Amino acid sequence: MSLFLDSILSVFARMALCFVGKIGLLADINLQNHPGLVALLEEGETLEDLMKLSPEELLIRWVNYHLARSNCGRRIANFTTDIKDSVAYVHLLHQIAPPDAGITTLPEHVSLL
Repeated sequence: MSLFLDSILSVFARMALCFVGKIGLLADINLQNHPGLVALLEEGETLEDLMKLSPEELLIRWVNYHLARSNCGRRIANFTTDIKDSVAYVHLLHQIAPPDAGITTLPEHVSLL
């Protein structure tokens, strides 16, 4: 991906997250509304522990869950510096998009030199 496209994706991602937070969509991220979040439990963790996480912490946990399943070796701790190169987003999209969506983690241009 080009540096320009990386920058645009990073800015877009931060704006989207800010928008989601401002309109309160993160408040709906909880076990009652999304029982599948139970898959995010870490070893030795209880449901009560998971319920204590803030909506943003749950979203980060969800992203990391999918990053781990993609075997990309990336984890994020925040939605600012950890995503600014957009690599985590590419792997997340590749993991959650339908197979026929055309999302790839391969470089846009491969140089044979």
